[in-house]
Amino acid sequence: MAIQSSIADTFTVGNPPDGAFRAAAGAADGPADGPADRGGVIAVEGAVDAAVGGGDGLVVAAANVARLGCSSAEYDALSDADVLAGQQTLARAQRELDTRKAWMAKTLAHRSRWELGQAGLAKKQGFLSPEALIQELTGASKVESRKLVGVGQMLAEAEAAEIQAAEAEAEAARRLRTRR
Repeated sequence: MAIQSSIADTFTVGNPPDGAFRAAAGAADGPADGPADRGGVIAVEGAVDAAVGGGDGLVVAAANVARLGCSSAEYDALSDADVLAGQQTLARAQRELDTRKAWMAKTLAHRSRWELGQAGLAKKQGFLSPEALIQELTGASKVESRKLVGVGQMLAEAEAAEIQAAEAEAEAARRLRTRR
């Protein structure tokens, strides 16, 4: 029996889930007269509007998940189309969380790097490695903790490369304008 990684297979480097989810956020909102009309979700909608403008796909994902309902009975009452859209909504929310877990693992590993010695975060908490600390904090296996750190590092590198490419493109455009 092959074990699939829920972490390593989740990410596409250079394509964080935020952008794709913001574009599709309205598509899987659920029925207009269903669970979304409950008072608790209405309070979230203002935060969702603000978050979409600010680019936080996790807030949008959480609001869309909340619109599905908060009990098994409410999920049972969804139409077939809403169940299919709901499953996609839950998958998007999981990708948002997985991305942030990787970012946090990368940050924890950076603050625990070897050159910091006993001043590193993992060492100060009594752990030999950042992966061991992540394992303790999350309940993940050693392999999953290691993958989480690696994916976080890859995402950070891809993000830095995208920023560098955008800066180089802007500089090239500036130079072209000054030549004319």
